[in-house]
Amino acid sequence: MDLDRISEMVAALCGSHTVTELTLREGATRLTLRRALAASAGRAADGPPPSLHQPEPYIVRSPLVGTFHCLLGEGQTPVAAGTAVQVGQVLGAIESMRILYDVAADAAGVVSEVLVEEGQPVEYGQELFRIQPPESGEGAP
Repeated sequence: MDLDRISEMVAALCGSHTVTELTLREGATRLTLRRALAASAGRAADGPPPSLHQPEPYIVRSPLVGTFHCLLGEGQTPVAAGTAVQVGQVLGAIESMRILYDVAADAAGVVSEVLVEEGQPVEYGQELFRIQPPESGEGAP
Protein backbone atom coordinates (compact mmCIF):
# COMPACT_ATOMS: atom_id res chain seq x y z
CA MET A 1 0.00 0.00 0.00
CA ASP A 2 1.16 3.45 -0.88
CA LEU A 3 1.84 5.84 2.05
CA ASP A 4 0.37 8.75 0.06
CA ARG A 5 -2.87 6.81 -0.41
CA ILE A 6 -3.05 6.09 3.34
CA SER A 7 -2.40 9.77 4.11
CA GLU A 8 -5.30 10.72 1.80
CA MET A 9 -7.58 8.30 3.67
CA VAL A 10 -6.61 9.75 7.04
CA ALA A 11 -7.21 13.30 5.76
CA ALA A 12 -10.60 12.31 4.35
CA LEU A 13 -11.62 10.64 7.59
CA CYS A 14 -10.51 13.58 9.74
CA GLY A 15 -12.10 16.14 7.44
CA SER A 16 -15.56 14.59 7.50
CA HIS A 17 -18.14 14.95 10.27
CA THR A 18 -20.21 12.01 9.03
CA VAL A 19 -17.68 9.40 7.90
CA THR A 20 -16.38 7.28 10.78
CA GLU A 21 -14.75 4.40 8.91
CA LEU A 22 -12.81 3.90 5.66
CA THR A 23 -11.45 0.63 4.25
CA LEU A 24 -8.79 0.28 1.58
CA ARG A 25 -8.26 -3.11 -0.12
CA GLU A 26 -5.38 -4.00 -2.40
CA GLY A 27 -5.23 -7.68 -3.27
CA ALA A 28 -5.13 -9.71 -0.06
CA THR A 29 -4.23 -6.65 2.05
CA ARG A 30 -6.96 -4.69 3.77
CA LEU A 31 -6.54 -1.51 5.85
CA THR A 32 -9.44 -0.11 7.90
CA LEU A 33 -9.31 3.30 9.59
CA ARG A 34 -11.91 4.14 12.24
CA ARG A 35 -12.53 7.40 14.04
CA ALA A 36 -13.51 7.06 17.71
CA LEU A 37 -17.16 7.96 18.19
CA ALA A 38 -16.62 9.23 21.74
CA ALA A 39 -14.66 12.21 20.41
CA SER A 40 -17.61 13.43 18.36
CA ALA A 41 -20.61 12.13 20.31
CA GLY A 42 -22.97 14.66 21.82
CA ARG A 43 -21.80 17.74 19.94
CA ALA A 44 -22.97 19.71 16.97
CA ALA A 45 -21.19 18.99 13.71
CA ASP A 46 -19.42 22.36 13.64
CA GLY A 47 -19.20 23.05 17.39
CA PRO A 48 -16.22 22.51 19.64
CA PRO A 49 -16.19 19.58 22.05
CA PRO A 50 -18.26 20.16 25.23
CA SER A 51 -15.10 19.99 27.37
CA LEU A 52 -14.05 23.36 25.94
CA HIS A 53 -17.23 25.00 27.23
CA GLN A 54 -17.78 23.32 30.56
CA PRO A 55 -16.45 20.20 32.26
CA GLU A 56 -18.65 17.13 32.05
CA PRO A 57 -20.56 16.35 35.26
CA TYR A 58 -19.27 13.57 37.48
CA ILE A 59 -21.84 10.79 37.98
CA VAL A 60 -22.18 9.18 41.42
CA ARG A 61 -23.51 5.65 40.97
CA SER A 62 -24.96 3.13 43.38
CA PRO A 63 -22.27 0.74 44.62
CA LEU A 64 -24.83 -2.00 45.27
CA VAL A 65 -28.49 -3.03 45.13
CA GLY A 66 -30.63 -1.75 47.97
CA THR A 67 -32.75 1.15 49.20
CA PHE A 68 -31.52 4.73 48.96
CA HIS A 69 -31.63 6.94 52.06
CA CYS A 70 -30.87 10.65 51.89
CA LEU A 71 -31.38 11.45 55.59
CA LEU A 72 -28.25 10.25 57.34
CA GLY A 73 -28.87 11.20 60.93
CA GLU A 74 -30.39 13.65 63.34
CA GLY A 75 -29.68 17.23 62.38
CA GLN A 76 -28.34 16.36 58.95
CA THR A 77 -30.14 17.67 55.89
CA PRO A 78 -30.36 15.77 52.61
CA VAL A 79 -28.08 16.79 49.77
CA ALA A 80 -29.99 18.85 47.20
CA ALA A 81 -29.23 20.40 43.82
CA GLY A 82 -27.00 23.42 44.36
CA THR A 83 -25.16 21.93 47.34
CA ALA A 84 -21.37 22.32 47.21
CA VAL A 85 -19.61 19.04 48.01
CA GLN A 86 -16.04 17.95 48.65
CA VAL A 87 -14.26 14.71 47.80
CA GLY A 88 -15.25 12.06 50.34
CA GLN A 89 -18.35 13.91 51.56
CA VAL A 90 -21.22 11.51 52.31
CA LEU A 91 -24.18 12.20 50.02
CA GLY A 92 -26.53 9.47 51.18
CA ALA A 93 -26.61 5.78 52.00
CA ILE A 94 -27.76 2.52 50.49
CA GLU A 95 -29.42 0.04 52.81
CA SER A 96 -28.78 -3.55 51.85
CA MET A 97 -29.42 -6.56 54.07
CA ARG A 98 -30.19 -4.16 56.96
CA ILE A 99 -26.74 -2.56 56.72
CA LEU A 100 -26.21 1.06 55.65
CA TYR A 101 -23.41 1.73 53.15
CA ASP A 102 -22.30 5.34 52.66
CA VAL A 103 -22.40 6.88 49.21
CA ALA A 104 -19.64 9.50 49.02
CA ALA A 105 -18.59 12.05 46.43
CA ASP A 106 -15.48 11.09 44.49
CA ALA A 107 -15.24 14.58 43.01
CA ALA A 108 -15.60 18.10 44.37
CA GLY A 109 -18.12 20.50 42.88
CA VAL A 110 -21.77 21.42 43.04
CA VAL A 111 -24.58 18.86 42.93
CA SER A 112 -26.45 19.63 39.72
CA GLU A 113 -29.03 16.83 40.01
CA VAL A 114 -30.32 14.43 42.63
CA LEU A 115 -31.69 11.49 40.64
CA VAL A 116 -33.21 9.40 43.47
CA GLU A 117 -35.62 9.96 46.33
CA GLU A 118 -35.71 8.80 49.93
CA GLY A 119 -36.70 5.13 50.18
CA GLN A 120 -36.35 4.46 46.46
CA PRO A 121 -35.01 1.02 45.48
CA VAL A 122 -31.76 1.30 43.49
CA GLU A 123 -29.78 -1.08 41.31
CA TYR A 124 -26.03 -1.56 41.10
CA GLY A 125 -24.54 1.17 38.90
CA GLN A 126 -27.71 3.30 38.88
CA GLU A 127 -27.06 7.05 38.67
CA LEU A 128 -27.75 8.76 42.01
CA PHE A 129 -26.21 12.23 41.72
CA ARG A 130 -24.57 14.45 39.13
CA ILE A 131 -21.81 16.74 40.36
CA GLN A 132 -20.68 19.65 38.22
CA PRO A 133 -16.94 20.14 38.78
CA PRO A 134 -15.67 23.68 39.35
CA GLU A 135 -14.61 25.67 36.29
CA SER A 136 -10.86 25.76 35.64
CA GLY A 137 -9.14 27.72 38.34
CA GLU A 138 -12.12 27.78 40.69
CA GLY A 139 -11.59 26.19 44.04
CA ALA A 140 -7.91 25.65 43.36
CA PRO A 141 -5.65 26.37 46.33
